Amino acid sequence: MKRLLLTALLGFFACSAFATPPCPPPPCWTPKTQFDPVVCDAKADWVAIGHVTKLVHHPTGYPLLKDFTEFTFVVERWIKGGDKLPREIAFKTQWCRNGDEMRDDTGTFKFWGKNKPDIVNVEWEFLHFEKIEDVKK
Repeated sequence: MKRLLLTALLGFFACSAFATPPCPPPPCWTPKTQFDPVVCDAKADWVAIGHVTKLVHHPTGYPLLKDFTEFTFVVERWIKGGDKLPREIAFKTQWCRNGDEMRDDTGTFKFWGKNKPDIVNVEWEFLHFEKIEDVKK
């Protein structure tokens, strides 16, 4: 009985030692309001309006159950920063960083992003994006 209990405990601790740490909360969320555009504006290096092209889905099954999408954001208008940045920015959805999944590429989007560091193999990072609903008059 003691050996069984000891084996079970060792197995539990061995498995938890290899578990990934949880993701930090999304950078633009506050406990009160979830998404807070004021917080996001302050953290973002750039904010832009545009559309999405070249959307590719990479859905994964259990246990991840996440769609690791790849897509290109095409800037139509800069709201903050970005004057010297490229007009087309490629993104990859990851586990924690760029965690929001791009479900479809139709319509207009607002992105809050960080400037890409001048380091080899570093990818662009967005803090948040949202689809902008077309207002019909």
